[in-house]
Amino acid sequence: MQHSDYPKPSLTVDLVMFLWDGNKLYLPLVQRLNDPFKGYWALPGGFVEIDETLRKAAAREAREEIGVVPQDLIEGPAFDDPHRDPRGRVISIPFACLSLLQEVRLQAGSDASKVQIFDLQSIPDELAFDHGDIISTMCICAIDAIRKGLINPEWLSSEDKSKIMLQLQQCGGKSHDGK
Repeated sequence: MQHSDYPKPSLTVDLVMFLWDGNKLYLPLVQRLNDPFKGYWALPGGFVEIDETLRKAAAREAREEIGVVPQDLIEGPAFDDPHRDPRGRVISIPFACLSLLQEVRLQAGSDASKVQIFDLQSIPDELAFDHGDIISTMCICAIDAIRKGLINPEWLSSEDKSKIMLQLQQCGGKSHDGK
């Protein structure tokens, strides 16, 4: 039997880019330009190309959709609900990173009609796909990564670390109605 006899799922990456201003955490979201979920807020992300790693795909999508090259990406768990994307069987691998808000100059591109920064506690309740669940999960993953030193930019003081982890804990339990 050949591989072509088996249905092939698609693979995507999503980026949860936490932005710190010294007091609050923010998250850039893109407004989708195309269906499905045209007009909905979503995480920057997209399909993995056949010749790239997941990490390179996440960095490329961040560059294409919000004009930023993320640093110190941590990989989260797979989101594999067979019905998470109305276009077909799509599995997503999320990545997270932490950057300083003042060092990021966002610009919408590719399939995003606009990009906007949201306070982590004010993320819209209705997001595209299962992106609310991805955000909540990656908040928890980021706490673990900070504790283990996997996310540890040179500017991250112990006071900042405590404030960031508290805000991540509050977000990690929040539920969103992603369709």
